[in-house]
Amino acid sequence: KYKNRINVSVDTKTGIITIATEMPDPYAAAKVTDLVVKKLTSEVTNYKVEKARVNLEFIRERYLEAEKEYGVKQKQLARFTDRNRNLTSSLVQTEYQRLQNEMNIAFEVYKGLATQLEQAKIKVKEETPVFTVLEPVKVPVEKSRPKRAFILLVCSFIGGLLSVGVVLIRFLK
Repeated sequence: KYKNRINVSVDTKTGIITIATEMPDPYAAAKVTDLVVKKLTSEVTNYKVEKARVNLEFIRERYLEAEKEYGVKQKQLARFTDRNRNLTSSLVQTEYQRLQNEMNIAFEVYKGLATQLEQAKIKVKEETPVFTVLEPVKVPVEKSRPKRAFILLVCSFIGGLLSVGVVLIRFLK
């Protein structure tokens, strides 16, 4: 029922979206148009940004995991260093080097995910469409329908045809 009263058209060349609403009450028409503009803006934004948001959330979760893992490796290395402060055996040095390498790898993963997280945040901002209202919603002053001038012309034409028909019928009798 209301689908026929709301008209949304898109100019593919300029990207301009035009929304027109026809209602018996001009205030209702303005209010419905305003609601359609808000809903359309929200839906288009969500549609355009959804993939980037999902990617951002995935990277954020991996980033938090890597941050925890890096913290764990740091603590392991610190505990090992504290426990073996005065020992200089090869076994201690090898274990220290292994723990240092694990911490360095965890840091590199953490650092890489931090970079990806920032890039994903930028991507969300880039993907978010910008809407500008060129002509704000206003209460219509004139009725769009019925077209009174058109009705007057059609009725005049039909009345003229009927009167000519009546005159011809009387003349021919």
